Amino acid sequence: MKMRITDGYSMINNNLCINCGLCVDACVFNAISPDEDGNLSINNDHCIYCGACKTACPARAIKIQRDFEATI
Repeated sequence: MKMRITDGYSMINNNLCINCGLCVDACVFNAISPDEDGNLSINNDHCIYCGACKTACPARAIKIQRDFEATI
């Protein structure tokens, strides 16, 4: 059996974020960009919850929640 990501959400805690931009560089889906206040935010319509941004973040400011489904 394999586990497949079916849904989830991602968010950046801007109280922890140091605005280094490493998460932006790590995201190949261009799901992370600055909002109108200059804080980084994740567009969950583009995010596939792969975790590349979370791994790249030195401040541990990114949270990812995933829902899985078992497949054959």
